[in-house]
Amino acid sequence: MLALAGAVPALAAPSPASTACPALTNPQWNAYDGSPAQATACGLTTYPLSSETTLPDGGTQWSYATPGNPIIANYPPTGFDPVTATPAEQSLYGIPAEPPATDPAAQAQWLSALDHIKSWVKPSSFLVANPTVSNSIYSDNWSGYMDVESSGYFHYAWEEFIQPYDNSSHCTYRDETTWSGIGGDGNNDLGQDGTFIGNVKGLNEYQAWVEALDLEPMVAVNMYATPGQYFEANTNYVNGQYNWYMENYYTGVVGTFSQADSNFSGATTEFIAEDPLNLTADLANFGTLQFVWVASAVQESPVSAYPYDEIVCQRSGKSGHPW
Repeated sequence: MLALAGAVPALAAPSPASTACPALTNPQWNAYDGSPAQATACGLTTYPLSSETTLPDGGTQWSYATPGNPIIANYPPTGFDPVTATPAEQSLYGIPAEPPATDPAAQAQWLSALDHIKSWVKPSSFLVANPTVSNSIYSDNWSGYMDVESSGYFHYAWEEFIQPYDNSSHCTYRDETTWSGIGGDGNNDLGQDGTFIGNVKGLNEYQAWVEALDLEPMVAVNMYATPGQYFEANTNYVNGQYNWYMENYYTGVVGTFSQADSNFSGATTEFIAEDPLNLTADLANFGTLQFVWVASAVQESPVSAYPYDEIVCQRSGKSGHPW
């Protein structure tokens, strides 16, 4: 286990002012390596840092102004150890709650995640909204599984998967997102986080993102999955806000974000492979998506199985079952 070390980083300085879009000459350009002006020139929407606050334990909280409620990112202090931290400290920095001892399999998965942590996502001076919007609950662009709970509500969706590769393709524009989420069955009250593959504007290859669908489009974060390696994407709703936890097991990098949202529908959880642009871009050739661990929780009780629906993607007479 490597405890976090080093001072809290200063916000990344923007590149020299320029109104030219770097992506015109470099398709792999990362908006987080440039300035808000450059991102705007590329047709992207940015959300500025609105406040930076020192937390009582020496950590730092960043708040970003979005069209909905602010997106919050907490960065832990020097020497923070996620394994020995108290439950309150773990919660402050976005670590999912430890499963109870009565669920040893979930506990083992949780401990494995913490054992791989090496660092938190470096904060940036702005966030980037992505025009790729996962706003459909129809089966022409989703494939995966949806847990259904009628007697209470889900507050937690936990997913670990092996990040698929973006294999060669003749498609000019292609995309695919892998995500876990809560809600969204028949409504826009969907909170989710996951990863992206493809070559559409606004997201780089294997970039991570978060979204409260009723507030604004996907927000790309400065964090990436490693193809062929384990990635964890958790969505948790508690005390009126979504908490997102993402971890790249290969690099040990963790990203945690939160956003208040009073519009919540917890009747379902989803574990999905999606064509997010639907008919405006082709589905990326990603081969097989392997889920390593998926779990839903109602109230405060973790579960291993609920009544579920298998979502089959079907378009133009062709169908794809969950991978």
